[in-house]
Amino acid sequence: MPHRPAILFAAVPATRYNPALPRSSVHRLAILFATVLATVAPAHGQEPTTEIEFGGGWHQWNPLGIEDIVVYPSGPSVNFAWTTWLSERRGVAAGITAVLWRVDPREHNEVAERAFPVYAYAAHRWRWRRSDRDTVHFGLGGGWLAWSETTRVRRWYPEIPAWGYPGETEGSVQGFPWFHAEVFLTRRVRDGLAVRLGVTFTPLLYVPMTGQPLVMSVWQF
Repeated sequence: MPHRPAILFAAVPATRYNPALPRSSVHRLAILFATVLATVAPAHGQEPTTEIEFGGGWHQWNPLGIEDIVVYPSGPSVNFAWTTWLSERRGVAAGITAVLWRVDPREHNEVAERAFPVYAYAAHRWRWRRSDRDTVHFGLGGGWLAWSETTRVRRWYPEIPAWGYPGETEGSVQGFPWFHAEVFLTRRVRDGLAVRLGVTFTPLLYVPMTGQPLVMSVWQF
């Protein structure tokens, strides 16, 4: 019996100062962390359900140079879009494209400048997996095209008599409905990240009104 108090005294500090969590708590944290990862990142080989794409390219207005077509800026562009895939093949997207340039259209000496067209759109997309890394998709969309426009002020001079341009200008925001088609190749770099190459264009019968090659990064989850 004389050794029993010493054994109890030695056991008390070990219980009081042990900083380790109980095994059951560690297991619960590990299961929770694994569940979060499985929810956010798609499993290997599983088609992602949501994509965020961002990149840029070159927007070319009237690429065939056809005469008697209204002139809009051609120049570098940026693109952002969010895609939700409703099934393995079909999805919907919403995005915006901005052209970072301006042009003097020289139309009857009235419009002095059109600048920075912005196209906000919604699109329906289809995709086809070509390999474990590559996916092809095609889309059709429409929305609203808006731009900044500077117009020369025209005044009537009764002493001539004739209309003239005194050198004053006024600015406004113009816009009208627009549409586009798109073709892209997406290559997966790793799980959750891909590179997308392709082109968007606006067909008018058999004539392309616009062409826009793009290179974008895509986050998939």
